[in-house]
Amino acid sequence: MRIIVLFVSSCVLFLGIFILHDSLTPPPEKSEMSSISGEFDHYVPDGGKYPKAELHLTNGSVYFIVNPEYQVFAEDAFLKNVKKRQEIDLIVDSTSGSNFIMMIKSGKVTYLSFRDAYNSERQDKIWGLVLGSIILLLSIMCLGGGIHLTSWSITLNESNDNFIYKTAFGRTYTIFYHDISYYKTGKLALIFKYNGKFFVVNPYAENYRPFLHILIKKDVKKIFKRVNIRY
Repeated sequence: MRIIVLFVSSCVLFLGIFILHDSLTPPPEKSEMSSISGEFDHYVPDGGKYPKAELHLTNGSVYFIVNPEYQVFAEDAFLKNVKKRQEIDLIVDSTSGSNFIMMIKSGKVTYLSFRDAYNSERQDKIWGLVLGSIILLLSIMCLGGGIHLTSWSITLNESNDNFIYKTAFGRTYTIFYHDISYYKTGKLALIFKYNGKFFVVNPYAENYRPFLHILIKKDVKKIFKRVNIRY
């Protein structure tokens, strides 16, 4: 029994000495490291070649050394991409299919109303025609509002201090960010006031998020109270 205890104690002692020796050993010089770089290269469009980093493996330790040339190249490429993105014109608008769907739905409701009135008795027919006319008028009003919300378009460039707002009726406004009184976001629309007039932006439009981001970046005032729109 004593022999077994002595053997186990000796093994633990030697293991501790080995771990202590390995931890106290200084890291090897760079010249002593065996490099396996060459698999971590980055190719750029102009045909240049910048190694991202060198991976060195020695004595069970891994060293990852970043190439300073690649770091400079990466920073330069990032700045070029930012500048290129700022020079691209961004179009904010809705799909043209929205108006087409609204026209179909309005026409369907109006047709059903007039059809029921035509097939009914004379007295009911009069009331049916009146009701159908009212529905038709409301449909036209709703369609006009829908066109106003969906047929506009905004052309903007992040590097400029203004953007172009084109209404559904073809009228164009050049709007400067610093002249916008305020804007308010909601589930159905984004509303902003410019020179005493209100402009509506559909929050489900394409590129709505980048437009909202630019408003925030340009320090346009945002409000949270209710807005009474007056055209």
